[in-house]
Amino acid sequence: MEIRNLQGVEKLELPISFSISFKKIVDGIERYASDALKTHPFHQTSKVLLKQIEQYPELISGFSNFSLLEKHNETIDLLLAALFPEILSTNEIKTATIPFSFTSFKFTKRFKTILENAGEDYELKVRNFEDDTMYIFVCTFILNYVYKFTVDLKRPFYFDIPDQKLGITKHYKVAINADFMEVIPTDKAPVITEEDYKLLLENFDNIALWKEKFPPESYILKGFAIMNLFDVSVDETLTAIRTNLLRKDDGSILKNLQKNLSAFFAIRDLKVGYSVFDVGNVNERSLRVKRSESILLEDSTSVTCKDFFVTI
Repeated sequence: MEIRNLQGVEKLELPISFSISFKKIVDGIERYASDALKTHPFHQTSKVLLKQIEQYPELISGFSNFSLLEKHNETIDLLLAALFPEILSTNEIKTATIPFSFTSFKFTKRFKTILENAGEDYELKVRNFEDDTMYIFVCTFILNYVYKFTVDLKRPFYFDIPDQKLGITKHYKVAINADFMEVIPTDKAPVITEEDYKLLLENFDNIALWKEKFPPESYILKGFAIMNLFDVSVDETLTAIRTNLLRKDDGSILKNLQKNLSAFFAIRDLKVGYSVFDVGNVNERSLRVKRSESILLEDSTSVTCKDFFVTI
């Protein structure tokens, strides 16, 4: 079993500690193994699987030693088979993960290929999520999950993953399914009141206040999550192209545009040139041209309207 960690996860301070558990999956298997569903096609298979799981009670009670993922990889693969159907493995970009640590341990074939193309040295890294930002994000998740106080950050996770074969970087938006986990307060967790909730919203960037109300490792996140990735490279590239075209020319526009268009068309050695025409009066015989390594105009400094423009 391949295990991928978020870059710098060992130094990441959070208000939660992790307990990997497959109890919610086992609960579903027990249902199929019950006499109430003895005519169901999954009944006998579920009974056999339960006998195997009984040998490893830590898979249900939970464990924090990530090395046990490798030790129990065959049983875990069986437990997750229903969530990772083989028929969808070459299409979906999906992994089983420990939320907020982004330690991932089960991948679809397509996701494996993406990681292989990223190179041996690539490590998963969330875009623009500094340590304090992640800490506050997890606190807001606890507010929603445990205390039912709504805090909608509307800030998704993104991964920027290089493709060494194409020589470009692709961009993926992350959606997390939290159906298979729960958050449990420990004795170190202060009870959050409505007054606390209002105070936190009024001082949203005050990391010291968040850590006072949600001390490090004061909650246990038990279970696992399913992380789905969606390729948004085209949208990201179009946005980058628009942004670069609107920027003041600082000498880097051509380089950035070439990079953007190379990613958009997936052409590693794409060459780009452009020119700016002053078309304030297109009826004039010739137009002033600001060249920027133009491929079409070569060394020309002026052009004739009838050769390059059609006026209506």
